[in-house]
Amino acid sequence: MSAPLLQVEDLRIALEGNDVPHDAVESVSFEIARGETFGLVGESGCGKSITALALMGLLRRPLSLAGGRILLDGREIQDASAAEMRRLRGKRIAMIFQEPMTALNPLSPVGRQIAEMFVLHEGLGWNEAWDRAEDALRQVRVPSPERRIKDYPHQLSGGMRQRVMIAIALACGPDLLVADEPTTALDVTVQAEIVDLMSELCAAKGTAVLMISHDLGLVSNMCRRVAVMYAGRIVEQQPAEAIFCARSQASCPRSLPTPAAAGSIRAARPAPRSAARWRLRSRLCRPAAWCGAITMPESLLTLDDLAVHYMVGGAFKGGAKTLKAVDGVTLDVKPGECLGLVGESGCGKSTLALAIMGLVAPTRGRMLLDGKEISAARTLDRMDVARVVQMVFQDPYASLNPRQTVRRTLAQPLSIHGVSDKAEIDARVADMLAKVGLRPEHADRYPHEFSGGQRQRIGIARALILKPKLVICDEPVSALDVSIRAQIINLLLELKDEMGLAYIMISHDLGVVEHVSDRVAVMYLGRIVEQGDWREIFENPRHPYTRALIAAIPDPFNRIVNAAAKARGEIASAIAPPPGCHFNPRCPLNADRCATEEPLLESVAPGHLAACHFRDRTI
Repeated sequence: MSAPLLQVEDLRIALEGNDVPHDAVESVSFEIARGETFGLVGESGCGKSITALALMGLLRRPLSLAGGRILLDGREIQDASAAEMRRLRGKRIAMIFQEPMTALNPLSPVGRQIAEMFVLHEGLGWNEAWDRAEDALRQVRVPSPERRIKDYPHQLSGGMRQRVMIAIALACGPDLLVADEPTTALDVTVQAEIVDLMSELCAAKGTAVLMISHDLGLVSNMCRRVAVMYAGRIVEQQPAEAIFCARSQASCPRSLPTPAAAGSIRAARPAPRSAARWRLRSRLCRPAAWCGAITMPESLLTLDDLAVHYMVGGAFKGGAKTLKAVDGVTLDVKPGECLGLVGESGCGKSTLALAIMGLVAPTRGRMLLDGKEISAARTLDRMDVARVVQMVFQDPYASLNPRQTVRRTLAQPLSIHGVSDKAEIDARVADMLAKVGLRPEHADRYPHEFSGGQRQRIGIARALILKPKLVICDEPVSALDVSIRAQIINLLLELKDEMGLAYIMISHDLGVVEHVSDRVAVMYLGRIVEQGDWREIFENPRHPYTRALIAAIPDPFNRIVNAAAKARGEIASAIAPPPGCHFNPRCPLNADRCATEEPLLESVAPGHLAACHFRDRTI
């Protein structure tokens, strides 16, 4: 048996504190064979990323290597000089960072950043290196590489930037690729493309991969062996098949969250579909009174042909153009129900939410809230709207005022809306903190003193302090770890039942949407392409885009993927959408008719609508 490519033995990383250093990573050992993909999973803060930085020789104070050995191809590198590590990085060992926008140089064209690898490690001249850089972009399937090679990072989409990072990392054919959360910031469809691309290129080059992630589905589909990390230690290390339960098993290994663990799932719900993709998710059984509420004919919110268009560009940029962020959306939300709104970034979900909140003006269409027209409400009327509709934002840290205590953050909306009695304000603040699972002493702390999950609880409390009827949740858990996501989603469900709330749950995570939604609407380039009951959408999707979203979700319990259903390429620009069906350039069912004739959103079953010429055809 050949020697492993990478050996990590009893690795210890110290974190200098105010008093004495303590171990951020302790007694970590693993090895990776040539050509193997090895997974390292765990929550944020468990030590995954600093382990990767240690392998790359990139630890900086207050972190330092306190013990252990790192062997690359039998050679110890933990004590290598900075010059030696510079020769190794890129040539023998390379890294893909979590956020490509911060990892790429914003002042340099992406082609030059790739070409630097050939100049530094292979001694090529710039002209030849530039040609090799164009070939590298072509290998990672960047369209029009001869043009894109001159682009700067801000001119590329998130998926394109990550492709550039892969091109840089694999340019010199390294023996080991360290991929630190390479798909966290990407849409599910783009994530699937990046994963497939990495697997294909690494297999072709014989490159071993250390895949660092908290996405169990991603790791299970890519990795042969997996190590689970918790609080700086590896608590389990086994083949992927042993780590992830077989479908027929009734329970999971102790290191993975089970339905009973941490209150993540509290009651049984029928299995969503035969693939058991969401085995770890379920839904509370709703009481009969609640079920009656969602069948009420009256709508709390009604959108009729709503559109939000922006004028972009000008005389110096080829003339003004119309960006159709939302283009003719018709929806309704009933009291007490949760409407899931899904789609990739750039499809118009957040713009639609801002229009409902009155933060952007609609170009056309009508919005009715509790039977009252709010499409062109005056500023004073917006105060009434705010009492009925509130919003939970994606990034809890960015949406909270860092200079205000939690008490002031929650009290301010009450004061604005006419509650002047201090005792009543204090009582309502205390009651809301208790509802979201925070203690009374938290009221006098600032946002930076809380964890990400606690900050999102504060954001939820702020949204609910006015006792609204409708709450718009815009990607409320996308910035959180998977275990914290479960806590926040369960909290939202509990508050929904307790306070009789209706939700619009905006997300590109179909697992979250399936878990909480009663109905689902799928949005693509400003339009609704499918909507219906959650079970119909997930068990019997009729639009190819919906099928593509579902097919792109990594499943830790099932490695068989319907590759034919996956979407090709990236979402088009809303400034110049494709003619006919906007999805036709990416659609596996694309026909001549799709490029010329726009499909109508029509009924395919009771309560189930789809906008596709081939809605009855399977893939």
